[in-house]
Amino acid sequence: MLNKKALSRLLFLIAFVFLILFSTGPLPLYLGGLLETRYEVFNNRLPDSLHAKVHILVLGGGHASDPLLPATNQISTEALGRLVEGIRLQRMHPESLLVLSGYSGNDPVSNAEVMFRAALILGVEPQKMATIPEPQNTRQEAIFYLNRYGKDHQLILVTSATHVPRAMIWFRKAGLNPVPAPTNHLIKRSSQTKIRWWLPSTNFIELSDRAIYEYAGIVQAIMIRKI
Repeated sequence: MLNKKALSRLLFLIAFVFLILFSTGPLPLYLGGLLETRYEVFNNRLPDSLHAKVHILVLGGGHASDPLLPATNQISTEALGRLVEGIRLQRMHPESLLVLSGYSGNDPVSNAEVMFRAALILGVEPQKMATIPEPQNTRQEAIFYLNRYGKDHQLILVTSATHVPRAMIWFRKAGLNPVPAPTNHLIKRSSQTKIRWWLPSTNFIELSDRAIYEYAGIVQAIMIRKI
């Protein structure tokens, strides 16, 4: 049986190994890459339809409604990336409706409303937008969208690349079949030498944390039979 000194050394070694695994490139890039490459970036305009208006649904991503800041600075970097992608896609589909989602949390204003204000600053016309301020998570975003708009629209789903696989599970369980539009990619191709993969970095820790969170969410979404 290990004495206290040997046990402490073993625990330190285990912690050190985990730190190296999740703070250097190979494992985080592999785990994150499986998520981010599951669906391709949306670059092709959907064909025109006489029966179904295109809806571009941007999932919520957090904010802090500071009245001293413009709305573009109140939403989180995550939410701003999603919103910008939604606006890009709306310009590809001029007759589409940009639907902004997200609840308020502990804030007096919903994430959907702050994104709406940010989109106005970025030049989107108010009549081309709608908000769904109630959903608190991805599962609820699927439910609230379905209850409000049904299944008759061509839906493009905008969210972060690591989050798309989980989001698609929830929306398909709701009976919807959206076109995924991933954004906010954490893994980007570059000419940097791969030797940097072996240097510990907070970026790799962030990627590890995001990937583990999403895999746990995917397991939960798969296990729940009914939405």
